[in-house]
Amino acid sequence: MMNTRRMAIAALGIAALPLVTAVPAFAIPPPDDVSIEVVKDGRYPCMGKGAAAGLSDDHTSFTVYFGDFSVSTGGDAPPNDWRKNCGIRLRIEIPAGYTYAVEEVDHQGSAGLQAGVSASKKTHFYFDGFILDSFLTHTLKGPYEGAWTYHEIGNLKDPLYKPCDRQRDFMITKELRVIREVSDPSKMSYMSIGSREGSTRYHFLWKHCPA
Repeated sequence: MMNTRRMAIAALGIAALPLVTAVPAFAIPPPDDVSIEVVKDGRYPCMGKGAAAGLSDDHTSFTVYFGDFSVSTGGDAPPNDWRKNCGIRLRIEIPAGYTYAVEEVDHQGSAGLQAGVSASKKTHFYFDGFILDSFLTHTLKGPYEGAWTYHEIGNLKDPLYKPCDRQRDFMITKELRVIREVSDPSKMSYMSIGSREGSTRYHFLWKHCPA
């Protein structure tokens, strides 16, 4: 059973809370033989709409782009456009003798919210085959216009690593909602992680597998 993550969260560019516990020594990232690809999976509604992923040159992180993923309400927005889910399956190949966890994440996107409108982003990630019992939610309230960012730091003392003895895909799910409460129904509000500004960066924790 996967341990519940207790995350220190910083919203809109504010620095995350400092960790007060000692953390274990992590391995230097492998210099080569690391690759990442988005795997087609019919269970996930955002596949085939521009989702992509890429590794940093130094293999310390990877970035996921969610393509056309946004929600809207009011104005000319379709009636059912206020809530959407998106899931991505990533196959990350790494050298033998290494494993990894992800416990630090940078989210960014954009929003345009009228007064009286709120928007939320719910997300979680896990390795295929594990049971996930926690998720993270960030909320914006209108009026709001422009980019947004969230930085999350997890429990670096006890991160969850991919099992060393088997391949496990890295699973990401996100939900966006935008809810109009008392705003002018003729004016549109939206939240997006699918624009040019929208992406999520996941930071690796590398470790050597037992010999």
